Parts: sequence; structure tokens; C-alpha cells
Amino acid sequence: MVDEDLRVEDDPRREDVALLDARLDEFNAAASGVDDGRSLAIFVREADGTIAAGLHGWTWGGTGLELPGWPGNDTRIILRETLARGS
Repeated sequence: MVDEDLRVEDDPRREDVALLDARLDEFNAAASGVDDGRSLAIFVREADGTIAAGLHGWTWGGTGLELPGWPGNDTRIILRETLARGS
């Protein structure tokens, strides 16, 4: 690979990021033998279903990652779910 092949993108397409995530999951599963990765999303919804707040992340191999939430989320919720998935 030469430098001309590298592109920094500040607004990547969602499908491109999804492809990277899928390839990383495949690599990690092959390298570790652990293939239990799952997405995780938690929403606070208004009565009409409109999202008022939320967060998302993933769990894998008894661990988890919370991506930045919006706004003011209680991280205890995602921690509880991550721990439940790891058991």
C-alpha cells in the first residue's frame, strides 16, 4: 500500500463503517475463537416513540464498549447488560 491509497474521511458512509466493523469481528473471532459479539442499544423514548436519549455499543468476549451517549445517560444500565451478557 502506498500513501496515495490512504484516505482520511471525516464523514464516512455508514455502510463503509459497517464493513470495517464486520471485518474486525471476523478477524477477532478467528484469532480468539470467541464469536459472541452483539450490538447493544438502549433508548429513552417519549410516549409517542420519539427517541429522547440513548446510547449504543457492543459486547464481546465478556467485555463491552459504550460509545458516547446522548444526552446524560446512566452508564449503570449498559454496565448491567454487559455483565449479564458476559456470564
